[in-house]
Amino acid sequence: MRSYNLPLVSVIIPCFNGEEYICDSVDSVLGQSYDNIEIIVVDDGSTDRTIELIKEKYHALDGFRLVQLASNCGAAVARNKGVSEARGEYVCFLDADDLAVRHRIECQLKKLLDTESNICVSPLKNFGLSKNHVNWISLNQEGLKKISLLKCPFPQPSVFGERWVFQSNPYLAGCYAEDYELWSRLLFKYKFCVVDEPLILGRNHSGSASRSHKEKIESQTHEIRVSSIKNYGLRLSNSELEVLRSCYTNKFVSHDRLVSFSHLLSFLLSEGYSDKFISNQYNDQFYWVLRQQCNYDIFGVYRRLRFSKGFRWFGLGKEVKLLLNCIVNFFLR
Repeated sequence: MRSYNLPLVSVIIPCFNGEEYICDSVDSVLGQSYDNIEIIVVDDGSTDRTIELIKEKYHALDGFRLVQLASNCGAAVARNKGVSEARGEYVCFLDADDLAVRHRIECQLKKLLDTESNICVSPLKNFGLSKNHVNWISLNQEGLKKISLLKCPFPQPSVFGERWVFQSNPYLAGCYAEDYELWSRLLFKYKFCVVDEPLILGRNHSGSASRSHKEKIESQTHEIRVSSIKNYGLRLSNSELEVLRSCYTNKFVSHDRLVSFSHLLSFLLSEGYSDKFISNQYNDQFYWVLRQQCNYDIFGVYRRLRFSKGFRWFGLGKEVKLLLNCIVNFFLR
């Protein structure tokens, strides 16, 4: 595993009850084209056979360490513990149910060094549950900043960076959107670069997305959006912030408020850097909000001219889905 003429990279894998997939994730790291790595699995209080399986398969492996937390503390604490245990000059992260493509570490380290950046990220390709699409991301830091005004701008498992950055800026414990919270800060403090190919395979499965703590997640995510907007140098009124909050969290928003939301997105889009990819991302966010609206009926389709110009059409496939939603809502009223 070791080649000492290359910088050591620490791969941190937080894990909670990951018996089904953890060995696949570790094996994807062991198969990397880059040699000088250490693997740190941080078990976050698993109650299944995760620890037993890891010890059985990797206990004698050079450069592998299992760190056990006494109780379930959450992903933020587990990642922070991994960083504190890391010996590498660089660290990267991987979720316990995801896979790293073979050249992931080699590719990101080269990009980081070539661009003299602090952190490198990449798109993620989904697989499982009949899903096989790529979550593309912006190709430059200004684009990542712009997308962070609304959502997490890149997938957490794709993160690769200098260890000292994460030592100085830990994940926020107790936050359910700890990745988004961290990037909303670090994007405005350090230099980021992007590898324009999916270096992570993100597994979709029935247990991969937690639906618990929904209200806390929505509340924290709203606060992160507000913080990111401020970091971008923009100031919104209290009424505009309420439009932003309600449209993302309320499934019964008035058409007038949706109109206001479209114009708010248009304003955010017009400030600073923008390109076609970012415009499409903002359009997708507005479409997602419309899909959540239980009272957006078929007549709403014909009132769409009041929406800001860039938010009146979503492409044929999405329009069909939206129309079906509207028809269902109409007959359920």
